[in-house]
Amino acid sequence: MKSHQFQIGSESYTVEWSSYKVKVNGTVYKLRKLPIRRVLWIPMEYTLPIPNANVLLVMGMFSMQLVINGVNVQTGKPYEPIGKIPAWAYVAMVLDITLALWGAIGVVFGILGIFMTSRVIASSQMKNGTKIVLSFGYPILVWVFLFLVFFVAGMAAAVATMGTVG
Repeated sequence: MKSHQFQIGSESYTVEWSSYKVKVNGTVYKLRKLPIRRVLWIPMEYTLPIPNANVLLVMGMFSMQLVINGVNVQTGKPYEPIGKIPAWAYVAMVLDITLALWGAIGVVFGILGIFMTSRVIASSQMKNGTKIVLSFGYPILVWVFLFLVFFVAGMAAAVATMGTVG
C-alpha cells in the first residue's frame, strides 16, 4: 500500500492507497464509491474527500499518482487534468479498441493506446497536430505490426506443415 503525508492549513493528512481502496487519516473508502472522471469506460481521476483542497488520485500507466491542488506529488510538476475530450480523440480511441480483434495481445495494445491517447490530449505542451498524429499513428502502426507478425507466423507454420505432410 503506497502512502503520502501532507498538510493543508493546520490539518495533517495521511493518504494510503492500493488497487481498490484508499485510506484518508484511517478512514477507508472504496474507489468505486468516490467521485470519478472517466475516459470512455476507464477510470482516470478519483476525487478524494479532503476539505479545503483539490486532492486527486490519478491513474497512470503502471501506478496511481497523488495530485494535491494541481501538483503531482511524485514528480513535483503541475498536473494537467483531463479536460473536455475532442471528437477526434474518441475516434482514435475507437481505433485503439479495434485492436482487440487481434486477441489478447491486441487488447493489451488497445488499452495502452487508450491510456496514451488520454494522456496526449491532456498535454498542453504538444500542438494539436502532434496529438492527432500520435493518437491515430499508434493504432495504425500496431495494426501493421500485428498483421506482419501473424502473417509471418502463419507462413512459417504453413511451411513447417508442408514438409511433414506428404
